[in-house]
Amino acid sequence: MDVIKTKNVEEVKAAYAKFGVSEKRIEGVDAKFATIPDEFQIVGLTAREATIQGEVRVIPEFKVKVGKVENSIPVGQLFAQYAATEKASEITKEGSSYKGRFLVSNNKRVNAFAEGLSEAEFIIACMDKKFKAEPAKDYPVYSGFVSENGKNVLKFHATAEEAIASIKPKSYRAVNMV
Repeated sequence: MDVIKTKNVEEVKAAYAKFGVSEKRIEGVDAKFATIPDEFQIVGLTAREATIQGEVRVIPEFKVKVGKVENSIPVGQLFAQYAATEKASEITKEGSSYKGRFLVSNNKRVNAFAEGLSEAEFIIACMDKKFKAEPAKDYPVYSGFVSENGKNVLKFHATAEEAIASIKPKSYRAVNMV
């Protein structure tokens, strides 16, 4: 294998392509995935742009302080929900293109203190608070999205059983206010 010195993201992508790394990995090579530190304080709200499946999206994030270092955690990572039920619901809304299809509700918050709050109320409740994270654990999460031609497409299920089978474990670190 060649040894390649890189100076920017495009050169890293070109090197990966030369090495034969998968296109999916190359597409995600400049993505940044936040981890939740053991202890942190939320000091504000910010946002960043991220390219996800070829689309530029704005990701709202908490600016957090870990000791003397500032970092960011996506708001959605702390506001996450999971399916605390294995009962599928049929979509019955008149005029919906998904009428007669099934889904499972992600109806509980990973972080218990967020239960019953809107996203805006949750953000306000977190400001200037200190948190301590629990060890990561898997939560049952439902998603109506499936991959088609490299894109995530929303598709609800034809049967309740198919919807329930779409519940997959997703790992989260729950946090508690200190």
